[in-house]
Amino acid sequence: MADQNEHFAQAGTWDHLSSTANFCEEDYAVTQYVAEFINTLSNIAYVYCALYYPSSAGSRRRLDSMSVALIVVGITSALYHATLRQSMMYADDFSMWLIVACILRSLCCHGQSPTITSLITAVISLGFCIMTIIYLRSGNILIHTAFFAFLVQLIWPRTLFLIYYTQGRSQREKNRLIQRFWKAAIILVVAFIIWNIDLQKCPQLREIRKSLGLPWAWALELHGWWHILTAVGAAEYIRLARHLSQEEIQILKHEFDQYDQDRGGNITVEEFGRVMKKTGQNPTDEELAQIIKEVDLDGDGTINFDEFIAMMTGGAAVAPPVPEKEGAPAAGSTIAA
Repeated sequence: MADQNEHFAQAGTWDHLSSTANFCEEDYAVTQYVAEFINTLSNIAYVYCALYYPSSAGSRRRLDSMSVALIVVGITSALYHATLRQSMMYADDFSMWLIVACILRSLCCHGQSPTITSLITAVISLGFCIMTIIYLRSGNILIHTAFFAFLVQLIWPRTLFLIYYTQGRSQREKNRLIQRFWKAAIILVVAFIIWNIDLQKCPQLREIRKSLGLPWAWALELHGWWHILTAVGAAEYIRLARHLSQEEIQILKHEFDQYDQDRGGNITVEEFGRVMKKTGQNPTDEELAQIIKEVDLDGDGTINFDEFIAMMTGGAAVAPPVPEKEGAPAAGSTIAA
């Protein structure tokens, strides 16, 4: 999001800065090819979080609409900070709308029929297009801010509703999900506070950075920290939205059933070991017991479905592979929103 600091431009490749907004980082302080070096570089966080964070076993997830939108945020924000062109500022602003719209769509389509899902998608897309035209015609940053805030105000009530009022959700799972909600919310609030400090205290920050010198001064490029924290916060919220998706729950149930071979509703050490060996791993009995102990919240020596969900969605240190069957989704994959 752009702020209204005045330009402090030095000579560079993108001399004709057309953006109506700027940031506290000095322009072309590092290289003549990038207007705001740290503010550009820090956008790597969005791409990294979209591809790798948070994942259950350090592997890349299959991209869905939310993770693609997060990548778009990183690319457009990097182009904007590198060039400070007005066109890139619009692209950056639209990408912020895109990520919250994709999260909203995922949450609102939960449990809906294909017809209602298509209708929800059409309404969100139409609203996005209308607001894009209005913003481009006016150029008023307040329109961008207001629409972004409006979308956010639709997201969090829907999230809480799905956490507390979805049928069949245990109290333990509700507690875990609400903790994840507050984790993401707190990270994003801290990011917003840092963004405002960078906006309001720019002269003081410049003086401190000048006295520190490089590379230590880069640690006080607070808009770069805004990028990193919003990337992590958005990734956590996307993780929550994926978990709330009934489609993902169904995938996890399919994977759970491949472990629970006797259909007893729990995965025993023996069942866990057999599946691990089928995937080419050969853990010892002690290692298997330790893995189960890490996720066995009720202490019965087995893994129930709630505990399996926590394990496969990042709530445990180890998320084991599941042998793929023809036509079955791979373990740890995420269905596109």
